[in-house]
Amino acid sequence: DRPVLVRNVGNAPARFAASVDGPFRVSPSDGVVPVDDQLQFVVAFAPSTVGRKSGFLRIDYESGDSVGIALSGEALEVNVRLEKSQVVLDPTFISLRSFSTFKIINRSSVVAPFAFKAFASEHDEAQARLHANLDLASSQSHAADANPHSAPGPSSLPSLGAALTDREFKTKLTQLTTDPLLFEDRIFSIAPLSGKVWPDSQVEVTVTFSPAMAGPVAALAYVELGGREARLPLELQGDGLGPTAAFVRDYHDFEQVFISAPICTTVVLENVGEIPADFALHPETGPCARAFTFEPETGTLPVDGSVEILVTFVPPVIGSFSQRIYCVLEGASSHPFVSFRGVVIGPTFHADVDALAFGQVSYGFLETRHFSLYNTSEIPMHYKLHMEADGNFLDREFDVIPSHGTIAPKASAQVQVDFMPATVARVSSALQVDVEGVGTSVLSIPVSATCRVPAIELATPLVDFGEVFIRHEYSAPVTLINESDTPAKYEIIPQAPSARAAASYSSPRAKGIIEQFSEFQVPIALVANKLGDVNMPVYIRILGSNAPPLEVSLRATCKGPVLVPSVNTLNWGKVKVLTDVPLTLTLANDSLIPASISAAFRRQHQVFSVDVVTYTI
Repeated sequence: DRPVLVRNVGNAPARFAASVDGPFRVSPSDGVVPVDDQLQFVVAFAPSTVGRKSGFLRIDYESGDSVGIALSGEALEVNVRLEKSQVVLDPTFISLRSFSTFKIINRSSVVAPFAFKAFASEHDEAQARLHANLDLASSQSHAADANPHSAPGPSSLPSLGAALTDREFKTKLTQLTTDPLLFEDRIFSIAPLSGKVWPDSQVEVTVTFSPAMAGPVAALAYVELGGREARLPLELQGDGLGPTAAFVRDYHDFEQVFISAPICTTVVLENVGEIPADFALHPETGPCARAFTFEPETGTLPVDGSVEILVTFVPPVIGSFSQRIYCVLEGASSHPFVSFRGVVIGPTFHADVDALAFGQVSYGFLETRHFSLYNTSEIPMHYKLHMEADGNFLDREFDVIPSHGTIAPKASAQVQVDFMPATVARVSSALQVDVEGVGTSVLSIPVSATCRVPAIELATPLVDFGEVFIRHEYSAPVTLINESDTPAKYEIIPQAPSARAAASYSSPRAKGIIEQFSEFQVPIALVANKLGDVNMPVYIRILGSNAPPLEVSLRATCKGPVLVPSVNTLNWGKVKVLTDVPLTLTLANDSLIPASISAAFRRQHQVFSVDVVTYTI
């Protein structure tokens, strides 16, 4: 600062105004100097950059006169510095604090004010204030739109909401204008933020580090020092430490486990840090991730505390597995994990047969085999049985009973396999065993059989019924001979309706079985419906045989009923005229069927008459 003395040598009070330019300031800037009095101006030199500066002091009087004084000065940086430009604080746990100090050293002869600022320069501060003012003006405009004036009337006034918005706007505008924009940070704090360093002395500054999360943290403050042209950067660094926990044993091998069979184990989680740890268990993504459950799944570990966690695993699929379970620690940058591995196997079982051999089976005959399935594992076994390459449900040759079921641990189930061949051929198939959760066709049992049709001979190719009465049923046997070691089934082919006019046949054993090494008699009933000779074929089919049906010829001579009269001649001898003289004729039916008769004379007679015209004997 430099004083400038001004004396009023005139005869009237002197009113003046003072102004300067450049890096200078003048005080007072206006006033009145009485007659014969004097006034001292103080001109301050406040350069913002280093180097020689010049300016001009101008004093204007009320009379219109003015006086000018040239100003000059040289700006030099004083010896004021920071002890260090980087402060690295010790690693600190979340929610705890650590401290570090450094010094501001003044080796000059002047007082050096200091302040820790948020921006690197006054220009940056001005830009920040400008943006803040624009944002504030925009928010004030929106508030005014949201609180319009009340409806017009005789005493229409702005609403209270609008008045309050204006008041808030003015208050915030004042705060922005006067805010020194000192350093602010939620992790680092500096004390003191501003002050003075006396000549040839120093000030100790404390930096506090309060991490909110784990990991490295950095901030930058700018120190504005009186006597220095530029603000000095101060780098603040720290490393936040989150909670730390570890599994006492981080590897578990289940070896072999059965599918769907729950297996349990315990793991111990310890807090090895210096702050409480909030944890949550999460399995790593994988095919078995959802098969693991935990109790507890979440919790808080106190310092030096531990928790025993029950882990339950229900194997969902067959095969090897390796699963990591992460313990996610809130606020930590790394998370411990425990690994589980093993091999999931299905139920172990076996059948008490290596194959099902049906041997030779006659066409259409049921043959049955039995075997047992043994579940040798410690879990229930859900199974399904089906034949390989069997037909559909209607014409399939094999039937498995039961076709599905559940075998308890260490138990067995008996299975029946029925085979009824529908084709004459060699059968080579397999009974497939599917196990739920394991796969299809886990076990395949070979099945073999040979379907054959024995050759049947006809011992009576001709059946002669001789004379037969019309519409009377006669029966005669037809002998079928089976000389093979397998039975056969036969069937009499039904007679066509159009062939029944002359005669018809039937049998109470139209279908049947001819056992091996045996003869079988099939009764054939014949009814002749027309007089005369009868010659009629009967066809017998052997089921499954590709040979033509066996043909049996039925032969007969059909005749009507036979009547025998008691006398061959009726003789009245001599009788009186005009007197009825009766004689009796007896007819005997000497046949197996009823005889319908009618009596009449070949020529009409006035002398003879008969009292019975029609009759059935």
